[in-house]
Amino acid sequence: MTSKLWNCFNGHFCNCSAGGPSNSKVWVQLAVVFHDDRAHWRVWDSRACQWVIQLNRYESPRRQRFTLAHEYKHIIDHGRSSGLYSGTATNTPAEQAEQAADYFAGCLLVPKVLLKRACYGGVQQVADLARHFDVSEAAITCRLSQTGIVTQSNRFRPDRRAFPGTFRYRMKPELKLQGV
Repeated sequence: MTSKLWNCFNGHFCNCSAGGPSNSKVWVQLAVVFHDDRAHWRVWDSRACQWVIQLNRYESPRRQRFTLAHEYKHIIDHGRSSGLYSGTATNTPAEQAEQAADYFAGCLLVPKVLLKRACYGGVQQVADLARHFDVSEAAITCRLSQTGIVTQSNRFRPDRRAFPGTFRYRMKPELKLQGV
């Protein structure tokens, strides 16, 4: 599964030089390396003129896919982070960059249009949606909230819900389903 996602990223246009990406555009390869450490990262390999993303071999393929997309967002932002993320009273620029990378990964793996189609087409259990999109239940829960498809039920306190992962689904009145 991770190799399929990697193939989508491989061949990203990037600027290449010995000191790192520069002004001359070339076709750059993306290498994915599996390791035993818990950390994941990306680095510019100037000898091979490619980005290298390191993933934990012991994490689930779902987690590896999310991490790959997350790290790819950092590659896209490379050299532009200071202009993109200025920080707020509650978040540092680095925290904003991490949030943006998480959001990017969620949008890439679970596009809003496809999520709506699946939900309104009858796939409504969190576990079923997670299997359908091959992501974790946490990622689906986050995307359902981000897209406004569901709101968490206030019927139960979060620590005392009878059925964990239960949501109140609401269909937006202006949404007209066609061809689902």
